[in-house]
Amino acid sequence: MPTKRLSRRTVLRGALASGAALAVPLPILDIMLNEKGTAFAQGGALPKRYCTWFFGNGIIPALWNPTATGTGSGWSLSPELAPLMSVKPWLTVVSGLKNMIGNASPHPMGSAASTTGGSVSNNSAELASIDQIVAGVNSGGSFPSLELGCSDATPNGPENTLHTCSHRGPNAPNYPEFDPHAAFTRMFMGASTNGNAAQMMKVNQSKKSILDAVLADGADVSALLGAQDKSRLSDHLDAIRQIETRLAAMGTTTSTIPIPTDPQTSGITRDTKSEAPMKVNDVMAQMLAVALASGITNNATFMFTLPAAHVYYRSISSDMNADFHDTIAHTDAGNNATTGYQTRYHTGVIYAMTALNTFASQLSTMTEGTGTVLDNTLIYVTSCTGWGKVHDTSE
Repeated sequence: MPTKRLSRRTVLRGALASGAALAVPLPILDIMLNEKGTAFAQGGALPKRYCTWFFGNGIIPALWNPTATGTGSGWSLSPELAPLMSVKPWLTVVSGLKNMIGNASPHPMGSAASTTGGSVSNNSAELASIDQIVAGVNSGGSFPSLELGCSDATPNGPENTLHTCSHRGPNAPNYPEFDPHAAFTRMFMGASTNGNAAQMMKVNQSKKSILDAVLADGADVSALLGAQDKSRLSDHLDAIRQIETRLAAMGTTTSTIPIPTDPQTSGITRDTKSEAPMKVNDVMAQMLAVALASGITNNATFMFTLPAAHVYYRSISSDMNADFHDTIAHTDAGNNATTGYQTRYHTGVIYAMTALNTFASQLSTMTEGTGTVLDNTLIYVTSCTGWGKVHDTSE
């Protein structure tokens, strides 16, 4: 451990040619910690993070719930959880649950019940969602909470519980940001511009990378670090560089980061075909992982797909070119069993869990003190129904 100490609030600072100031948060480095690497040098505990990770249209319970083939760490992943093998040591599966609230249509009711513990009235969740309750006692960072998503493939119905699972209370939804460029601007550039549209336009018009603008400050900080911290700082900056590179390659003609207009319709890189593209999921997952690791926020919601989402997983194979909710989930032949099940529906669940694994794996590879960021993060994974074909309320 180095003898010098660095404040947890240290950021890399720089300025673009446009005059816009930038501040890039750092991950938790050993130089910020006590000698054992178990707490901050000033005595504060390492941060705890929370994320609700939501995917619409449910599962096949017989293929989701693990069977009793082992005890302790010896249990076996079920077929629909198989994509999570790399994070299995962190995984806990809770089954035997039942939604006892039945006074609303299935998908809004299921979304509200699984994330608020309550039901729906007047097209709104009646209670605050768990992410907002946690945010009230787990403060920290530039944002009390962040709400991001992969696809806003639109479900039927006006209920705000069909368009988000994050609620501050009745008629107070937090809608996710589905545009990767808008999310990047907000998380990594918004704080320094204080929401000033003209200033943000100057930032977006600059051809200079965010990281290029802070390299000099990064070199000064690096000079204070030990070998492990230097490697960790390099990995952190590389991750942000990868995000920038991905965004530049996802349909834009320059390296600028465009300002979003209407968050429901703008942005050429968002999912405009209701396909939940894995490339959108991956860059959003990487941004959220960096945000959690560097203290931009301690609390988040990630909507992979919305409740009752009319999404088309056509990128998987040609036979998946159908509405996953209306056609595949509700009309494909098959049962809730380990044989004779709905094969296309099962394929869609596997796809969603592959997307989840991207996010969880990012956190599991980010070192923090004597462990990883995933060690200090609770990810609550849920959907709006059990077996989607019959709107099952148990799993």
